[in-house]
Formats: sequence, C-alpha cells, structure tokens
Amino acid sequence: MKSKRNFLICLALLAVAQPAISQDQTSPQSLLVGRWRHMTLVRIVDGTTLAPQHFDGSGLLEFTNSNTWQLTMPNNKSAGTYKWLESGELEATTLESGLAIQVGAVSRKQVRVDNDRLNLITVQTAAEAAKFQPPAKPGVRRSSDVVITSIFSRVSSEK
Repeated sequence: MKSKRNFLICLALLAVAQPAISQDQTSPQSLLVGRWRHMTLVRIVDGTTLAPQHFDGSGLLEFTNSNTWQLTMPNNKSAGTYKWLESGELEATTLESGLAIQVGAVSRKQVRVDNDRLNLITVQTAAEAAKFQPPAKPGVRRSSDVVITSIFSRVSSEK
C-alpha cells in the first residue's frame, strides 16, 4: 500500500512539474541553446540606421547548456563563456580568438530569441568604441553610441 501511495505522489508531482518544464523550454535561456547561422548585421549610428550587411550564412554561432559559446566565421574563430544577468541581458566573455584584441573582451547583449530567429543587440558607447580606434584627429567628430544588431537564423538539428 505504501508503494502505491508513493507512486501516486510521484504522479502528482510530475503533473505539477510538467507546466514548469514546458514553460522553461520557451524561456530565452533555453531557446538560446543551439546553433545559429549569421545572416544580417544592422548598425544604428547616432540615430541613423545604416544599410544592413547581409551574409551568406557561413558564420556559425553555437551556445551550449554549459554556458559556453563558439563563433566560427570564414576568417576567424572565437569562443568563450556567457551568463545571464538579472537585467535579462547576456554577458559574453571572449576567451579565445584569432584577433588578439578580442581576447578578454566582455560585452553585454540584449537577446531577442524564438524558435527560428536570434537577435543579439549590443550598444557600444563612444568610450568603448574609442578603445578600438586610432586617436581622434582634431576637428573630426566621432559618433556617440552605436547600436549593433546581429541577426541569426537557427540551424536545423540533424537527426
């Protein structure tokens, strides 16, 4: 009789847990995991949207459940770790890259994700951009904030 009662308790717990499990599969954290093909890059500089850059999809970005990421582009590979912040943003740290200046870089990204599409939105301030640019020439005005949106499509999982 005791085992029947334990069995019924287990069934009840599973029934209660099922909605939470289903809900978790639609969270940004779970939707992010997988392989993504880089399709488009959009920049907004000082409030002006520049012409989108379209790619052939050869760039692949993968996020894992173990909070690591890897980006493979035709001319560079990079990898690192990521974590979710309380703000809902993603903080990515670059640990490996073919471009030495990227190693150790930490960036914050807004994430818009569903089953098929991923948008990673980075706001780069003028101070952050200045780190990667040559010294400003007298009389030349640099842009202030730049919003960079990288658009990816999900790579279908092969069975």
